[in-house]
Amino acid sequence: MNYKDKRVLVVGGGLSGIAAAKKLLLLGAEVFLTDRQEKDKLPGIKELEELGLDPGHLLLAQEPPIAEIRPDLLVLSPGVPPRQPFIQQAAAQGIPIWSEVELALRGSLAQIVGITGSNGKTTTASLCGELAKASGRDTVVAGNIGLALCGQVEHLDEQGIIVAELSSFQLELIDKVRINIAVILNLTPDHLDRHGTMENYIAAKARILENQTPEDLAILNWDDLKVRELAPLTKARVVFFSSGQPLDDGIFVEGEDIIIGRDYKFGGGGQGFGLAEDQAGTKGWKIVSSGELLLRGRHNLENVMAAVAVALELGLKKGQIVRVLRSFQPVKHRQEIVG
Repeated sequence: MNYKDKRVLVVGGGLSGIAAAKKLLLLGAEVFLTDRQEKDKLPGIKELEELGLDPGHLLLAQEPPIAEIRPDLLVLSPGVPPRQPFIQQAAAQGIPIWSEVELALRGSLAQIVGITGSNGKTTTASLCGELAKASGRDTVVAGNIGLALCGQVEHLDEQGIIVAELSSFQLELIDKVRINIAVILNLTPDHLDRHGTMENYIAAKARILENQTPEDLAILNWDDLKVRELAPLTKARVVFFSSGQPLDDGIFVEGEDIIIGRDYKFGGGGQGFGLAEDQAGTKGWKIVSSGELLLRGRHNLENVMAAVAVALELGLKKGQIVRVLRSFQPVKHRQEIVG
């Protein structure tokens, strides 16, 4: 979409909304911004006004009048439920409604790694980010991890990598964004106050697979039946990981070792990434053992397996992968060693 002179209503004045509005202003859009809070509670507004946001386009502590604004597009912050009456009114009129993720990633030239699940997203996204950086390619880690995607990814070209932690809130309104490497870690009841049912929650998460092509990769948790059952929804190649089931063509745990199965189908143009046939065990190639990791717990082995699959798709060699895995520290407030 050419945003020049398009009338865009950004809903939400927090981190994502401000980032979206800033991007749109820089692209020449006529931006309106609405939020339930007053201006003094929204510190990012000042920067938008300096970029040319019309003060009359600030619609704060009120329902925005869709009929008067006549927007060409609505962009919603993740925390905004799309069932609000004015959003439903816009939808009924055929006005496109996007998430900030759609605005940020639509048309991106970079390779996109998207990570979702009920638990473990931040650890896995952070680890995938470190692995991506080890490839030597320009890498951005953003999304639900605490950094809006808008304003962070626009400089990346075809050699760039975007590692995006994606929540169900961010995924439920994607449209044409294609996730080249999609990871679904697990699915347990969460955010049902917003989604209504577990089925709706799973459907929102599954949208990460929606626009994939046969050239892409979906990395799914074999041990989570709800995740495993999503495999038919993608056109991409599927790789499973398991902490309890040997997988000839996947990644699994045997004892304390993470193993790549002998029949693993390497993508990304790779030829095994330094995994010589004569170095394989009876079941495949050992990558690392749990004792070598600073991450603890079976759940973290699942996160590591998913990240290994991402790294292999990005073309990393075994030595590069192992170095990152051994040095990776737990992210803040997640099993940090404090004494």
